[in-house]
Amino acid sequence: EIEDWGKMPDGRHRFVWKVQNYRSTFARLKTGQKISSASFTTGDLPWFLDLYPNGYKNSNFIALYLHSGQASKEARAVRVPFSLLIFDNHSQQFVTSANLCQTFDKGARCWGKHSLRKKADIMVGDKRFVDNNMLVMAVDIALMKDNFAQAKRYLWVPLSSANRCRGCQKGLFFNVQK
Repeated sequence: EIEDWGKMPDGRHRFVWKVQNYRSTFARLKTGQKISSASFTTGDLPWFLDLYPNGYKNSNFIALYLHSGQASKEARAVRVPFSLLIFDNHSQQFVTSANLCQTFDKGARCWGKHSLRKKADIMVGDKRFVDNNMLVMAVDIALMKDNFAQAKRYLWVPLSSANRCRGCQKGLFFNVQK
């Protein structure tokens, strides 16, 4: 099931997916095989998530995709900045693993990340991401209705122009990951 956590301070709508029995799911599925979340709605649009515990194409990574549940051929195009997150049990907060933006329409109804996280990092025995055999994932969605200027501010800026963290304002240098 998906939990609706409502609007976040940045205006995005957060949905949380708690994947139970993660280790047995990981062992059961092969590369390219997925599990899907229940559907959820933001605005008036339905969505669902697909998780590939053994990767979509590369078995070294887990993959996560956001899908539009809109089946109509007349589905309107909508610009969607979204983040894919994983809960870090050590810091007790969600960690952004991918920050993406896609126009969803009848031609492009899903978008995600082949290499969301290294599978070795997820499956390590330190309970950082898998605790009580549960992996907690989230998606933060903002609907822009083709307002590309507004959508751009959600995306990563080029390395050459990223001098400060947008969140905490800490200075970023060449040896600090931007």
